[in-house]
Amino acid sequence: MFLKTKITVMLVCMVNSIHVARWLQQFDARQYRFILVPSTPSRSIHPSIRGLQNDFGHIKVLQWDGRLSRLLWAMDIFFANKVRGALMKLAIKKHKPDLVHALEFQSGAYLAVEGLQNLDIGLPFIATSYGSDIFWFQRFPRHVSKIKRVLDRADAFSAECKRDVNLARTYGFTGLVLPVIPNAGGFDKPLLPPSLPLKDRKIILLKGYDSWVGRGSMAVRAIGLLETELEDLEVVVYSAERKTVNAIKSLPSKLAKKFTIYKKGELTHLQMLTLFGKARLYIGISESDGISTSLLESLSMGCFPVQTSTACTDEWFIDGFNGISVKTINEHSVAEAIKEALRITSTVPGRDFQIERAAILEKLDATRIANIAKTFYPLTLKSAKLGSRNTL
Repeated sequence: MFLKTKITVMLVCMVNSIHVARWLQQFDARQYRFILVPSTPSRSIHPSIRGLQNDFGHIKVLQWDGRLSRLLWAMDIFFANKVRGALMKLAIKKHKPDLVHALEFQSGAYLAVEGLQNLDIGLPFIATSYGSDIFWFQRFPRHVSKIKRVLDRADAFSAECKRDVNLARTYGFTGLVLPVIPNAGGFDKPLLPPSLPLKDRKIILLKGYDSWVGRGSMAVRAIGLLETELEDLEVVVYSAERKTVNAIKSLPSKLAKKFTIYKKGELTHLQMLTLFGKARLYIGISESDGISTSLLESLSMGCFPVQTSTACTDEWFIDGFNGISVKTINEHSVAEAIKEALRITSTVPGRDFQIERAAILEKLDATRIANIAKTFYPLTLKSAKLGSRNTL
């Protein structure tokens, strides 16, 4: 789709995020201009976004990423985004975007709605859920009212999960529902690294995040219950946070020696994909998620996933066939899930899940995903022009 005129999008987002960088990479600089409003207090801009700026010049980041950003963010904790909201109003008047798009709710869409309030122009607004935005935060009454406010203002809504589309409707959204696709885009099959046959894979790959919803340390303790099942397998932990590292140190020394630890940012994306291509199992344990990018990387590289059902697993694999969906989040349930995954992958040593992998790669084809993403802005502008509040 080649547009006759360039569309200017004000993108309220985390400017230090690789997910934002991957979203932007899908759009032709000849057709789109982006004004990035930093939604978090980080003073850094992701190198990939910097690269796009330098190469194409169609991306401008508002200077909230300087030393003032932390002060503005701290003030808005008390002033409900009114300070940055006022600055966003000024930016809208200066740059005159065609529409506003918030990537993620809690830092992005809450701010965007404040910036759009009481404007004398009816700018179309897209709210994109990153997964936990409604699913997790709906349990907190003070967030429910904010979620409803976002959905009431939004002309269009996008999500990675059909689950989250249903939740948006539950909380009153009646606008345009955009196609459900991964927010981080797809995979370019020719650029994927080689992968080993299943029988030659000796690695269990564990996502080590342990923050507000991540449960990497719990997964480590679950693995600690399976010493005899590990045999000659190595456990590689990536994005390892302090609690996860401490849990590994608490294991018996013989078992702890099986672990190789990489902290967040130590591995490039290519190195991560290479690891997935060598791993027999991937383990991701989280109280909440959207479509986990790690889960998609696992499936794309023929690695058998053990993932909590909170990541919309039913939309991507068949439980007990080409993945294990963990529905109860505790050490023993996770240990049983890992044990079952080891049993499945050992009893069918000749099966490399290539048929399933081929279907996943077709579904996640980077060009296909990008072509869908490119419809978001024209569809929203058309819908807003028609005054439609109906879903497609």
